Amino acid sequence: MIKKGMIMMLPLLAALSLWSQGDMPEDEKVRQLRIAFLTQELDLTVEEGQQFWPLFNEFEHAKDGINGQIQNVRMEVNKDKKASTGKVEEGIRQMADLRRQLVDLEEQFMLDALQILGPEKTVKLAKAERKFKQKLLEHVRQGRPGGGPPRRD
Repeated sequence: MIKKGMIMMLPLLAALSLWSQGDMPEDEKVRQLRIAFLTQELDLTVEEGQQFWPLFNEFEHAKDGINGQIQNVRMEVNKDKKASTGKVEEGIRQMADLRRQLVDLEEQFMLDALQILGPEKTVKLAKAERKFKQKLLEHVRQGRPGGGPPRRD
């Protein structure tokens, strides 16, 4: 039992050692920590990991692309304070369409993950994601004076 616990901790320890190295970009550090954390929380087997991580990475890449498009549309609409009503409506429709694409993407990802991980681990995935984000926020807050978000001056 102790041996299994030690083996499960290896990915997390490896990611933490990467975190402490200053030569890796922050987003890559977070990605490595996330992989280690989710692997441990879901107790992924080697076979599950080999099938799951490419799917997860593809999902994240597609999600980031859509979120980037949403941000671009939002910036475009907000940029022009005197934009016509038609232009604003078009931007709102584009954002709504992109959000629908996000929902469809997540639905497909969950169905694909279900085939790889089974129902129990697929349910654990959403909980583990929230837990990781919470721990990451706690870590970021600890690194700031006062423990709060950065000031916007």
